[in-house]
Amino acid sequence: MTTKLEDYFILSPITTIRYISTTILIFAKKCQALYTPSPFVCIDETLVGFRGRCPFQVYIPPKPDRYGLKIWSMCDVSSNYLYNLQAHLGKEGKSENSSKEPELCVIWQLWFTFPAVH
Repeated sequence: MTTKLEDYFILSPITTIRYISTTILIFAKKCQALYTPSPFVCIDETLVGFRGRCPFQVYIPPKPDRYGLKIWSMCDVSSNYLYNLQAHLGKEGKSENSSKEPELCVIWQLWFTFPAVH
């Protein structure tokens, strides 16, 4: 028996988040394996327009598509190739850094996948 994407949205928000985060992680690992970026990268947030039912849908008024899925992406400046990404799947657990500046935590996590840092 195969499971469709729609079944995950019916089951529970936790199952949906697990499915989406696993899919994004596999995609990000493939992007990292197939390309070596230049020393210059850009980290930016993107709102992918989405009006369906989703437990981690966000509302950002200044964006053209106000409702959607928020994705943080790390791209190579010279080729615009996506090297890494992280989806905003809701608030994470309480920690001293996440409550003050959640964007810095995401940038920090994306940065340490960059090959020049290791």
